Amino acid sequence: MSMAAHPQKAIACGVNSSAENLKDGKNENCRVYTVKEDKIYPSNTQSTLELDSTEDDFQKVTVFSPTGSLLAVAGTHDLSVLHYPSLSLAASPIHIDKGEIYDATFSSSTLVVATTVNLLVYALPPSDADAKRAKAYGKKKESTLAKLELLKTIDRPTLPGKDAGSSFRAARYHPHDEKVLYTVLNTVPPRTRTKSSPRRAFRRGRSRECASIQRT
Repeated sequence: MSMAAHPQKAIACGVNSSAENLKDGKNENCRVYTVKEDKIYPSNTQSTLELDSTEDDFQKVTVFSPTGSLLAVAGTHDLSVLHYPSLSLAASPIHIDKGEIYDATFSSSTLVVATTVNLLVYALPPSDADAKRAKAYGKKKESTLAKLELLKTIDRPTLPGKDAGSSFRAARYHPHDEKVLYTVLNTVPPRTRTKSSPRRAFRRGRSRECASIQRT
């Protein structure tokens, strides 16, 4: 399960439907609740993960864009970007064949998806208002959703030592400087005949001008 707070007293979270509903192919995993006078009320739902009773996936990522107009939700291999508050799809869902999705973060113009093996940088889709205007003028068919444009792929860093490895676990844009992206990686020490080295974690900061890795 995951959860995110909207600036205007709303909460988005991931909760799978009951096993009975899953058997019927119904899974309203993305749920939005409004907060009024210290009480929480159901507001809207959307299905982004198609599961059955034998599958064990869940909405592990829930992230709002800085303006609150977009919502990114993801399971292990599938991510959807939704308009808020309608929860309609803003673009075609993303399916990840390599690695697992662990996090996502928005800037004003991009979405970075952190998988275990890389960072995927996508351009943001048009706003909900722009999409409605385009549909009204016949520029976009109702059944057609644009694909998110992949701008860049950043592979995980190569660490010294034989059999050493790493995997991304989290990513966040700097709240006041979109040129800076912070990431957290888990590492696996190289195999040796002596006592194994301690596991290490790294915080990675990236900008347009430079990239640095610091031990934490």
